[in-house]
Amino acid sequence: MKNLVFITLFGLILGWSATAQNKTAKNLYQLPQGMTADDYQVGLVVLKLKEQHRPFAQDGEINLAALHDALAPFGDYSFTRLFPHSPRPTEDRDHLGRKLVDITLIYELKLNESVAIPQVIRALLPLGIFDYVEPKILDKITFIPNDPEINDQWHLDLLKAFDAWDITTGDTNVKVGVIDTGIDPDHLDLRHNIAYNHQDPINGFDDDMDGYVDNFRGWNLPSNNNDPSISDNDHGVHVSGCVSAGTNNNIGGAGIGWNTRILPIKGGSGNSISRGYEGIVYAADQGCDFINCSWGSYFKSQFNQDIINYATINQGALVFGGAGNRGTDDVFYPAAYQHVMSVGATTITNARAGFSNFGYTVDVFAPGDDIWSTLDSSKYGFNQGTSMSSPMAAGCAALVKAQFPWMTPQQCGEQIRVTAMNIDSVTPNQSLAGQLGRGRVDLIKALSGMNTPSVVLLDAIITDDNDEVYIPGDTVYYSASFLNYLAPTGTLNALMTTASPDVTIINGSVTLGVMNTLENKDNYNNRFAVVINNSVAVNEEITFRVRLTDGTYQEDYRWSILVNRDYLNIAENRIHTSMIGNGRVGYRDAAGTLGLGLSLDGTISRIYEAGLMVGQNTGTAKVVDAVTGEPNQIDDDFRPLLAPFRVMNGPVSDFDGRGRFDDSQAGADNLGLTIDQRSFAWNDLGHRNYVIFEYTLHNTSASDLLALHSGMYTDWDIVIANRNKAFYMPERLMGYCQYTIASGAGLFGGVQLLTPGFFYTYSLDLVGGGNGGVDIFDVGGFSSEDKFTSMSTNRPSAGTNSTNGNDVAQVVATGPFDVLAGDSIKVAFAIHMHESLDSLAASADSAYLRYNGQLPVSAPELTEGQNNWRVFPNPSQGLLTLQGQVAAGEKVEFRLMTLEGRTVRALQLSGQPQNANQFELNLEGLPAGIYLWQVSGNTMVKTDRLVLLD
Repeated sequence: MKNLVFITLFGLILGWSATAQNKTAKNLYQLPQGMTADDYQVGLVVLKLKEQHRPFAQDGEINLAALHDALAPFGDYSFTRLFPHSPRPTEDRDHLGRKLVDITLIYELKLNESVAIPQVIRALLPLGIFDYVEPKILDKITFIPNDPEINDQWHLDLLKAFDAWDITTGDTNVKVGVIDTGIDPDHLDLRHNIAYNHQDPINGFDDDMDGYVDNFRGWNLPSNNNDPSISDNDHGVHVSGCVSAGTNNNIGGAGIGWNTRILPIKGGSGNSISRGYEGIVYAADQGCDFINCSWGSYFKSQFNQDIINYATINQGALVFGGAGNRGTDDVFYPAAYQHVMSVGATTITNARAGFSNFGYTVDVFAPGDDIWSTLDSSKYGFNQGTSMSSPMAAGCAALVKAQFPWMTPQQCGEQIRVTAMNIDSVTPNQSLAGQLGRGRVDLIKALSGMNTPSVVLLDAIITDDNDEVYIPGDTVYYSASFLNYLAPTGTLNALMTTASPDVTIINGSVTLGVMNTLENKDNYNNRFAVVINNSVAVNEEITFRVRLTDGTYQEDYRWSILVNRDYLNIAENRIHTSMIGNGRVGYRDAAGTLGLGLSLDGTISRIYEAGLMVGQNTGTAKVVDAVTGEPNQIDDDFRPLLAPFRVMNGPVSDFDGRGRFDDSQAGADNLGLTIDQRSFAWNDLGHRNYVIFEYTLHNTSASDLLALHSGMYTDWDIVIANRNKAFYMPERLMGYCQYTIASGAGLFGGVQLLTPGFFYTYSLDLVGGGNGGVDIFDVGGFSSEDKFTSMSTNRPSAGTNSTNGNDVAQVVATGPFDVLAGDSIKVAFAIHMHESLDSLAASADSAYLRYNGQLPVSAPELTEGQNNWRVFPNPSQGLLTLQGQVAAGEKVEFRLMTLEGRTVRALQLSGQPQNANQFELNLEGLPAGIYLWQVSGNTMVKTDRLVLLD
């Protein structure tokens, strides 16, 4: 239930953004910026299985071998289906067109508490079997304790509760689920307002068959029992009293909801809520109209949004959340999730309480400063915080529901929001005008009837109808659906504006016309449109406002876009990456927030960084690049001249990209280069697992550039970054990195040189001391001398000093070459990723053949152990001889594969007693072309090419 929806589009990653790299202790995991181990629950991961894998789902297990292989390195673990009692939707959308949510495939993975949760996430996401894998966020309660002896319920006067109770005293059929630290079930001012479940009395049986035994007075989720009593923090008792302490009973004080019933749900203890979102599901499934969450976190989760959507759309409840107590515009969840009523706190003067958060995601305010309410052991006292304002608003919504029982909970929430009293002009609120929601709840006005529309924006679509890269000259379109929850509108108009001078609005007005109660309309056929001006800065964020008006009714929605970005996302085939305007690959920034990184099928990125390096050593090494340099710094030698863009209907590949940069920012290392970069990606069979980056180095200086070297630096982080190993295939001009798991399967990434020249591969151990190689952790960091060394010498492996490997990087380079003044030279690299080493090699053959029209001159060979097998004649028309040596009785397998690694013929062979073997093979009937043949036995593997003729 967001009044001021703030939508931001950036280049997002499926998973978790990388934090900045500390070159004295490299960050090996990717979590939202600012998240620490205190913000999520140790030993727990929450994940949602994709629908197509439902046959493998059981309550306590997911029967997929690849999943268990991936988890094997982490020790003991177990799965629990989180919501086995919740219904699975039978339709795709509800009657209002909102998409229903299936939560029946959400699991909790429990591991040893010593296991690093980010590493588990990195291991599971690439399996491709989950919609999401996330840490289990730990929510904190949002209150500030105060003097327990003052006895003054000023908030009832401010809300005009006494007048409101003349209209309605609530309804015992209206339930508010209070998910918190528990309740005092014997409190004299609460026990009569508990929503008792008389269908399941305490007798040891699940009488109502809802999956919970004896849930007569709520549920304790952390302990999984029927006792929601507090243990060590009566925050939940105070919150419950704010909703509906007993009223007109000659005891203590009064709760705003009067006869409203409270369903107590214990979601945690102390200052933490560990099972808050499970509590939301429980409350929704138990038929609560409203659900209060006086707790939260500053970190967003798709799992949590799924739960909110389920409670709202599937079950029809409305969730309330405190806006947070930092006194800033920081976004706090669950309050800021879509469909949640976010509630800030006011003082007795209607001023924003100094501790209360504000901003465009807050919907409404309610009293939250020095609130007197119930405490443990039938006591009373004061607390303050948005923990108090949220249940206050929920209690008001419950009164609206009692007065207008035909309203849905969402309509009740919108009723208290749109009838709120504007407090922008109250001192000292003036500086925050527009960021205080609709104002402070006005209960009398909310109970006066449905007199005002409430139009909510849903399902926004932002597009340029092209590549979704918004550059100068592009037209960007904005459309959405609009749902009116309350009174019919007159002629409803929508006007889009912006304060930015860097865009021109060409269609900023849309007429939606009359919208009846619960009617949904959209502007998909009359979209807002803006043109991006040439004055726009690089990577500039532009914010727009859409204002809906109908007479005195007004709503504001905000959205923003990132424009003129100097990177191009490439996702044409299985390799998803980004070409960056400054010569980097994958990520524009060290934090990993701009760009796709480098992934297979759009899962989590497998690199920390990558980028082009060019240098020479004429006594002093000079290297220009935009990758890691001095400790804790990224070099910034390249100046973007032409932001990367896609060439539509490109002449070379299915996805052609172009850009240009120079080395004018390199200072003393400047070489005088202007570099044209191009990228190519194909989507046909055999070519789906690589992207080519081509660089034309123009010498724009007045001097000849002699003995240059150029290379691609790649800091690999495959699955678990500190368990990687790096090797090379000189016959394919490729260096590669691998991560393998217990079953022998794994993931392999490689960089291949495609252009003529000497081939170098330098593998770096990213550990202190460098294991004898270049040490990027010393006082000089990854210096120009180190970089030139890595481009001009060979170090064929890294990560081999330990069984499991370690963090590694690699440079694939060529040189020396001369570029005379005014002349140019071209270097090109293919970046590959595959699930097997053989497929990686085949992908390298495909890339080299496509780029050069032929395979490398050197005979390719991938061997382990014996190397005496051969096939002849080669080329062949299908009848050929396989000859080699094998031990008596040894089983040998022969496979013939396409260049992309697909097996087309497999034969089982047996050794002969004389240890000399020759086998006649018939491969007739196969299409002519280039294939790979492989023979493998107990002690050897050999792979080579075979050409079949017509």
